[in-house]
Amino acid sequence: MMKKYINVDIFGNCGKPCTRTGDNCMKELSRHYKFYLSFENSLCEDYLTEKAFKLYKDDFNIVPVIRGAPNIKDILPNDTFISTSDFNSTKVLALYLRDVALNKTKYLSYLQAKDRYTTYSILDSHVIEEEACALCKLLNSDNKRKGTVNVTQWALKKKCFSPVDIT
Repeated sequence: MMKKYINVDIFGNCGKPCTRTGDNCMKELSRHYKFYLSFENSLCEDYLTEKAFKLYKDDFNIVPVIRGAPNIKDILPNDTFISTSDFNSTKVLALYLRDVALNKTKYLSYLQAKDRYTTYSILDSHVIEEEACALCKLLNSDNKRKGTVNVTQWALKKKCFSPVDIT
């Protein structure tokens, strides 16, 4: 466990309650913590929890540490997060986090890279709502596309597995 090597506080259902709710909780945590550990209990190609994307809001000055999709580097921008898959043990990851926390230049490089990106929810922007509505209309129109996609076959190819990177 990481607690052997560095201090780790757990919030949410498995730990301490956050004194605020929603985005205000994350703002509060980012004032006191340098890293947010987002660990999936099952790793599936192309899947990341929504919590990982929420960390890219401008006012969250916290570096994501993510155990998620095996192809995470195809999903999130380079140098904006720390992937547990880059480390072969909990100890090595914990020591790296400690070193980054103590190295102001390195820590700020993660935040500055992350600040070049942001995420939006459909509810965050009227423009995005209009795009979602247009997509929904297109999907529900009578326009027929040639060929079919077997979603079950696609999903079966995207196998999930239990993580072994950090124990």
